Amino acid sequence: MTYENPNILDVVGEYVFGVLARPHYHAAIERALLAPDEDVLEFGSGGGTCSRLLADALGDGGSLTCLDISEYWLRRVEKRIGDRGNVHFLHQDVTKEPIPTGSFDLVFIHFVLHDIGRSLRKPVVDALVRGLLPGGRVFVREPTKESHGMPIDEIRALMDGAGLRETYAGTDKKLVVGPFFEALYEKD
Repeated sequence: MTYENPNILDVVGEYVFGVLARPHYHAAIERALLAPDEDVLEFGSGGGTCSRLLADALGDGGSLTCLDISEYWLRRVEKRIGDRGNVHFLHQDVTKEPIPTGSFDLVFIHFVLHDIGRSLRKPVVDALVRGLLPGGRVFVREPTKESHGMPIDEIRALMDGAGLRETYAGTDKKLVVGPFFEALYEKD
């Protein structure tokens, strides 16, 4: 997928994948232990499939900030859920423009880190963790297939290196997404 300037196949693929994988997304949001009064940062919102479900889970009590480096995808998610008063949109690169320190209860990362260049992953995770409130959490779910994914040990090392403590972890495999790792981390 071309994130900054997607072609028609990227757009159609995102839509089809979003429809087929919707139950997979619901499970991720349940495991993130989201409370309705929290401030949530969704890192790499893409077309907004998870964004919609996160906004629904928050209701009117919390807020969702959708962050993406692609103006195209951010406009697309804004079109899907921009009418909600508690949803905000950020078009930025967190390694160049830091997010406000101590602003979020939860950072939600779904199938994004593996598409970031290996040398940029640590600076990205560190920037996201700085945005957490004390006691804040990071939920991460990433594919682990060797040809398209990242090793579980690397995910754990990134989170541990950022000062997070793992509170839940699991692996699974679904027809639509293949093998994946998911975990919930907490900032002390």
